[in-house]
Amino acid sequence: MKKLSLVLTLMMLCSIMFVFFLPLVYCSWRTPSQLTSNAADNSRPSISNDGTKVAFVSDVDGDQEIFVINSDGTGLLQLTSNTANDRAPSISGNGTKIAFYSDIDGDWEIFVINSDGTGLTQLTHNTLTDAYPSISDDGSKIAFYSDVGGDRQVYVVNSDGSGLTQITSNAATVGIACISGDGSKIAYISNVDGDWEIFVVNSDGTGLTQLTSNTADDYNPSISNDGTKVAFESNVAGDWEIFLVNSDGSGLTQLTDNPVDDRGPSIAGDASEIAFYSNADGDWEIFVINSDGTGLTQLSSTTITDAFPSIDGYGSKIAYVSGTAGEIFVVTQVDLSPPTGNLIIDGGAAKTDSVSVTLSFSATDLDSGVAQMRLANEGELWSDWESYVSSKSWTLTSGEGEKRVWVYFKNGDGLESTPATDTIILDTTPTIEYHTVTYDQTNYVVETRSNSTVSDLSFNQALGRIRFNVDGTNGTEGYCDVTIPSELMSEIFTMYKDDVLLVENLDYAQVFNGTHYTFSLTYDHSTHTIEIFATTVIPELSSIMLVSTLIAVTLIVAIVNRRKTVKQ
Repeated sequence: MKKLSLVLTLMMLCSIMFVFFLPLVYCSWRTPSQLTSNAADNSRPSISNDGTKVAFVSDVDGDQEIFVINSDGTGLLQLTSNTANDRAPSISGNGTKIAFYSDIDGDWEIFVINSDGTGLTQLTHNTLTDAYPSISDDGSKIAFYSDVGGDRQVYVVNSDGSGLTQITSNAATVGIACISGDGSKIAYISNVDGDWEIFVVNSDGTGLTQLTSNTADDYNPSISNDGTKVAFESNVAGDWEIFLVNSDGSGLTQLTDNPVDDRGPSIAGDASEIAFYSNADGDWEIFVINSDGTGLTQLSSTTITDAFPSIDGYGSKIAYVSGTAGEIFVVTQVDLSPPTGNLIIDGGAAKTDSVSVTLSFSATDLDSGVAQMRLANEGELWSDWESYVSSKSWTLTSGEGEKRVWVYFKNGDGLESTPATDTIILDTTPTIEYHTVTYDQTNYVVETRSNSTVSDLSFNQALGRIRFNVDGTNGTEGYCDVTIPSELMSEIFTMYKDDVLLVENLDYAQVFNGTHYTFSLTYDHSTHTIEIFATTVIPELSSIMLVSTLIAVTLIVAIVNRRKTVKQ
């Protein structure tokens, strides 16, 4: 019993030493978040390059189906529903398309589907095995392996089913092909020399390059977005370690070096980091390491298996499977960069006549997102932190002159931006204009008092109408008072705004002081046409015409009377 106890103690010490000898750096990563929670087996996660969506396999309905979920745990969607097995999803960089393979027709074929569940398309049609697809960032090109020609070879096909092309052609077996994000290169494994080696080839079949050459097995390649770097695992040292190599064969670098197994590398799109899983603590855990070999970090710490990581394009999010009957988890790097953003008052207007304005915000944070903001007028206390929105109403300080508003943005990790600011001139004094209407050589003055720009005022005697336009900054309130002399227009009035009849005492007010009529109306600012009609306007015959007519009549009467006198 004592010997057994001693052996167990030594084994524990060895395990601790293995972990100790890994140069761990516990840096800025959050606690992993669980995306799925069911009694099914969830597996093979694939995270989009932008980190927003995760595709995975689940047998929740009794057979393997393809699902997609947002990386924040929302928006779970089952994409396939059949009695076959759908496996190994590969999601495009923008999260819009997912390639997978299925035995729905009795053998394994390649399919693609949109991430909203539409557009299911079968890309291969044969009686042999087509499997393990890898899709480009824009979703246009898919690499996979097939044994349709007898030997298992690498093929590429467009996501619309066109352009099916055999890329490799030899007597060896190839497998686990992955395409670069830009679709230019494909990394794969081949046993052409008797053991598994890493190769890379252009997606048009040219430029074949063997990256490794040893008597060990080199496996599970993962290629960067631009196709310049390939991460892989190798047991060349006797146990599985993580390596990185340039796609031209140069710069071979061993990233891990310990007496445990490190497997399943997934390289970030920008090649900054490589995620993998390791049994360094006695069971499988998720790790990440910089591409130069620094910054080794353990991301999970459980007593169950955490494996099959998939890292996004920037090395900031990693999806993986946890548990024998797996659940999908995502672990996110703590955001070390503050958000950036700006503020615009009333759409960029130079001035306003109201203290009530609309603030527009544009803020970004690629990692943890913009979560909150707080504001202040110049010289006043800051508001409490509130949820970030793209626009909100705001009250400026009173008093004429320049007004300045400030805003801070805060991201999901609590980092604050530098303050953004904008200014606007507050001018509450209305503009008074005098518009001269000339009719029959007589001038009549129409007065407008408004916070809008008043233009194109005209008088039409035949229609009994005055018409003008008002304009102002969208989203603000406008008003206009119009004063018309009663000798120009009088009696019963009607008013229209943009050809819509307005209701007195509801839409506008009318006042008569004995000599002038004043009409007051308000409106939301934009460009409006105002029309005022009256039942009585300046007479059709002018005063000159009336005098001339009277003189003419008088002369005619005089002439007639004179003739009568002469006859007598």
